[in-house]
Amino acid sequence: DQVEMSLQKIVFKASSTGRKQFLLDLNLYGEIDAGTSSWSLGSVGRCTLQLKKLMPSPEKWPSLLENGTKKTNMHIWWSKNEQYSKEFENESETDKNIE
Repeated sequence: DQVEMSLQKIVFKASSTGRKQFLLDLNLYGEIDAGTSSWSLGSVGRCTLQLKKLMPSPEKWPSLLENGTKKTNMHIWWSKNEQYSKEFENESETDKNIE
């Protein structure tokens, strides 16, 4: 199994024991730091990606993918989404208080 990450693209290649080949080619909404982003494989063919934005900001991307669509086998990790949403809100409030 192999994951290639670049500035605004992720390519995941895998094969099964039955010689099936899988390819997932994603064009991202924004730019990532491929050097500090990471990935890991889990059970039942699960692949988890942790992407680091190239330019960190409190802004949340409107979508992971550049065209706003979602692949049918992609899922949101809801507890992390909630955690980071709260962090974004806190950063926005802090920024407003500074101005």
